[in-house]
Amino acid sequence: MDYTVTIQEETEKVTQAVVHKSVEITDGQYGHYIYKKDEMIYIPCGGAVYVKNAITEVETCKQYLTLYFDSGDGKRRTILFPREDLVENKIVSLTAYGVQVSKKTADYLIKSIENQEVNVKHLLCHAKLGMAEWNGEKIFKGAKGVGIDSKYTGKLRVSPKGTYANYKKMLKEDVIGHTPMEFLLSASISGLLVDYLKESISVENIMVHMIGESSTGKTTGALLAVSCGSAPDFLGNNFVFSFQDTLNSLMRLIPNSYPTLIDEGSLLTDRDMTQTLYSLSSGTEKRRLSGGMEVNESSRFRTALFLTSEKSILAQCNMNTGLLTRNFEFQNVTWTSSAESADRIKSVVTENYGHIIPRVAKWLLEQDRS
Repeated sequence: MDYTVTIQEETEKVTQAVVHKSVEITDGQYGHYIYKKDEMIYIPCGGAVYVKNAITEVETCKQYLTLYFDSGDGKRRTILFPREDLVENKIVSLTAYGVQVSKKTADYLIKSIENQEVNVKHLLCHAKLGMAEWNGEKIFKGAKGVGIDSKYTGKLRVSPKGTYANYKKMLKEDVIGHTPMEFLLSASISGLLVDYLKESISVENIMVHMIGESSTGKTTGALLAVSCGSAPDFLGNNFVFSFQDTLNSLMRLIPNSYPTLIDEGSLLTDRDMTQTLYSLSSGTEKRRLSGGMEVNESSRFRTALFLTSEKSILAQCNMNTGLLTRNFEFQNVTWTSSAESADRIKSVVTENYGHIIPRVAKWLLEQDRS
């Protein structure tokens, strides 16, 4: 069963954690004391496991412990250990990493770790991205939190690379003053606003469909949009996807706030795109029943989406005027000012990205919500 848990931060600890006084680390080993013949004798159990810090995941409030130890080969290892596994039948799994622990000594290792965790630094982390609330305040979750001291623990390449100065220089030289590229830049940032407003008003995702041959610069423009928040390439672990992916997988991969590219719309020439466009526009996956006939949680996202293809996607839909207000199609637009400009943009965003979205998020959170 999943529980909804919230944390209220306090300036002072309300209770003092109980420590296990008979268990301690001595001479690099964890162990315990026994009372024998009127004296306390220390019984070592194995190589010590040290706690570096404790981490709480913002979304679930689950805790993790960063543990480090020296294994039998003399090398130091560090692992992130779920605190819920700090029980006798699961702590023994640490033997796979070189920890000296058995069913007989498991209880002492657990108590040794619990003794340490009350005195280590407690950190926050997040696995999801975008706007959220924490302790009743609006925050933004990126590579680092804005409005919250938290770090991203996922594998997506959202950590800023290069410098903001280089990126801004490129914008001034190759984007500002050229209307098509200015539009893509503003549309990419608008996805952040959609995410910010999701709890206040009903607003659809920004969807920009760029139609044209490969020489029009549409992919360069779309990658510029993606570079505002993450790595703009086709190497994975970012927000560049393809229509080779199924709609279900796309709905679970697209993030909040971060501009996203879905490439290769031309692959869909024989498919009715009506349901696909409605799903992407609403950002809400179809509800499904589990094997136990319970409703599975649907994935949701609020952001700006950029679609590229050589033919119209709207032409592949059962005509519905509602789609005209959801999917803005632009055909036969020369997006970049020149081939040289396109090359400069691609060169810069490859080495400098992820600087715009966190800056705009910080500015947005500083404004009066009204």
